[in-house]
Amino acid sequence: LSERIDEVVDRAKDTVRVADAFQWRPDEHTAAMGASVEEATRHLNVAVGCLSGKGEHPGDHAELMIKAARTVEHGLLAAFAALPRDGTSWDRTAALEVYRGYSDVEHALLRVADRTWYAVLRAM
Repeated sequence: LSERIDEVVDRAKDTVRVADAFQWRPDEHTAAMGASVEEATRHLNVAVGCLSGKGEHPGDHAELMIKAARTVEHGLLAAFAALPRDGTSWDRTAALEVYRGYSDVEHALLRVADRTWYAVLRAM
């Protein structure tokens, strides 16, 4: 579980580094995807805290984490559809690379949710 959480952190850092390299300025799509990632990580924090058996069921928060992470994909689709067709190739490349970073974070979050469920089932 900790390795998969590290993967989420690494993918998020990679996304920030790419955005910095391209001097990317967030748009409304990346803001929405960022909010979804933040929501998913809040549920991750609660789920891990509940693994001790005290408080809420960690699986409930794992499910909420999955739901929040999946909204990143919806944001990606909207972002791709909104890419300017008349922008420079540099602008489009920068946008695609940053969006790909958000996709990587989403996939890492889903892997954490799977491992969280594994920990829940193992403890039962």
